Amino acid sequence: MNDMKLNLLSIMLVGSGLFLTACGGSDDKGDNSTISSNVDVNKIQNPVVNTPKPYFIDGVENFTLPPNAAESVVMTYKMQGIKGKETQATTLVFTPKTAPPASGWPIVVWAHGTTGVADKCAPSKNRLITASLLGAKDWSTYNMIDSFVKEGYVVVAPDYEGLGEPSSNEIHPFLHLKSEAYSITDAVVATKSWLGNKVSNKWAILGHSQGGHAALGAAQYAARANMDYKGLVAAAPANNLEMIETLSEMALANNSAPAFGYIMLDTL
Repeated sequence: MNDMKLNLLSIMLVGSGLFLTACGGSDDKGDNSTISSNVDVNKIQNPVVNTPKPYFIDGVENFTLPPNAAESVVMTYKMQGIKGKETQATTLVFTPKTAPPASGWPIVVWAHGTTGVADKCAPSKNRLITASLLGAKDWSTYNMIDSFVKEGYVVVAPDYEGLGEPSSNEIHPFLHLKSEAYSITDAVVATKSWLGNKVSNKWAILGHSQGGHAALGAAQYAARANMDYKGLVAAAPANNLEMIETLSEMALANNSAPAFGYIMLDTL
């Protein structure tokens, strides 16, 4: 499964003109050269806040992950938040050990599924990447990110707005499409600003569940990054939420003990 995702993203980044046009990406003649005048392009100055900090497994120094990454860092960056104002957010960035090609490493964004809404639920804080070494049985995220860096991709994994941000005062707008989208586009812009010519303008997205929803949103607003967007893989994206709510309420109404079900539905 991981090889299939890797191959699909590789195909997108190498580029088929017809496919990229269908996905809303630009061709290889330029980087989003047809941005419409009403697109809210990211013009944030100095988007990286301070120097990115090394990402350690559970606070254990000298043990960065994944093993095929030269650097694994937590980067604080500036993004346009849900209120239309500049705010700060955090993202994980993994860089390959291989030397960057002349055009720079391409970027793959990993948009994570639902982890919660509190700051401590941020992937950069809650061991999402390293869960496999800490007792969890699911190695998929760990192996996937390690595969990407091994193949020469920079992996950008945003926490999303309000998760893990420095002030701890901002809320996480769960399943807010534009907030998720800008978390991704602005993290890509900040990564490009930080790594410079080591990365190319080419970027693609892979997301699961909430991250699938976020990936679709980032595709809609991809021109905001003003880079060479190639496409996305949205796995089990959150969608049709109104229909899910209606069907869930119908099911709960016929349940002999619906209380817990209503709690879960209200949480969603």
